[in-house]
Amino acid sequence: MTYLVLGATGKTGRHVVSSLTDRGAEVRPASRATGFDWTDASTWDGFLKGADAAYIVETTEDPVLVGDFARRAVAAGVGRLVLLSARLTHPRQVELIEERERGVVESGAEWTVLRPAWFTQNLAELPWFTEPMDATGVLALPTGDGREAFIDTRDIAAVAAAALVEDGHTGKILELSGPRALTFGELLGGYAEATGRELRYEAVSAEEYAASLRAAGLSEEEVELMTLLLGELRQSKGAVLTTTVRDVLGREPLDARVWLGEVAGR
Repeated sequence: MTYLVLGATGKTGRHVVSSLTDRGAEVRPASRATGFDWTDASTWDGFLKGADAAYIVETTEDPVLVGDFARRAVAAGVGRLVLLSARLTHPRQVELIEERERGVVESGAEWTVLRPAWFTQNLAELPWFTEPMDATGVLALPTGDGREAFIDTRDIAAVAAAALVEDGHTGKILELSGPRALTFGELLGGYAEATGRELRYEAVSAEEYAASLRAAGLSEEEVELMTLLLGELRQSKGAVLTTTVRDVLGREPLDARVWLGEVAGR
């Protein structure tokens, strides 16, 4: 069996590659570095040929492309697809992710959709967070005291690998969360302690945050997206805990303390 992993150098994809490799699976990594381009369908077929299953991470924000790729995959003989989606609640965002998911669900392949909470590692990997912290030591967000069930990207990858390799997970939408819900202030406090850096969380209004993004040169589309997503977090809409990681992997999800301990070198 050959497993195609899109976004193989990305936040979750690189861990999916590792999880599959640890299982002894044959992995075909796909990324821009290896010649895969979501915006150029002519690059897809070479990666799909001979693949039995695929992990799909779409990075263009164009939901139509997922359906196009899924149909191309099925035509090439790929029998199982696992899609990284998102756990969102705002109607506009729900509409977009459901359109993306339909492309996989209606492809004719065995399918699994993963809807994870916010990634724990986003704090150190997402430029919207890292750049202001590097520049000022302050992470100013419109999230207030809202809580989120942050999930370790390695847990997402382990569930994805299980869905690709094992039976029993197809035809399911899997909601993924970490073991507890934290505020951004709590997570950042732990990160500051782990790194030894003087970092501080500051709660700001949505209007103040949007203005700071515009001043940083972000487009209106990016400003609107980030303000919307973080506004949902302010309302703790992503704080709901699920048992999915335990159900699939037979263990509890990794607590943020695990990653923070690794950051600190403990």
